[in-house]
Amino acid sequence: MSNEIILIGTHQARLRGLLHEILYTGLVGNREVGNDDVGNREVGNDLINEIFVEKENSRMGRFMNCAVIKMIFNDKIKISLEYQGQLDPSEEGVGRVYYITGQSSAADNRKVFPTIEIPIPEEINSLNNKTIYVIRHGQAAHNPRTKLSKMFQSSVGFRNTSLTDIGREQARRAAGSMARDISGVSAIAYLFASDLRRT
Repeated sequence: MSNEIILIGTHQARLRGLLHEILYTGLVGNREVGNDDVGNREVGNDLINEIFVEKENSRMGRFMNCAVIKMIFNDKIKISLEYQGQLDPSEEGVGRVYYITGQSSAADNRKVFPTIEIPIPEEINSLNNKTIYVIRHGQAAHNPRTKLSKMFQSSVGFRNTSLTDIGREQARRAAGSMARDISGVSAIAYLFASDLRRT
């Protein structure tokens, strides 16, 4: 039996939050674990920190525009960065670290996203026999702006921006990559998108 395919279009914060929650639940278990499980909790937290914490500060790494995360649920969860996405040079933030696939060469501001395999937590066991692709949106109008203009934009309520022409081209490239990965699939079971215009 082949897995049902689910596509989720979202943005940076929700993508990172979803991954963190799945990894935390799968590696660390119930947040109210007894003292006898402290060792497992520490190993889980160490792996989560290794994956998500940037090299020089305590913030999580970031996904590039149109990055595609693939999660296969078959008695365990296998999580991989299938497509690393792209960044326009105007979006490179000072001190930001971006995830890349293992096929790319790591630079100072790049971090290879490892393939992870963990048990399926009981809380999400209903996802067994499903493959979920989580896709970050392409470049939106707010992405290439400076910190000062982003702060002004946020303060006046312009956070729901649309894709730029570059963002639409990034989405086309990501779609081409995904088409190769899901060739032979007869139908997508579910498609979810956030309520933001850019997704």
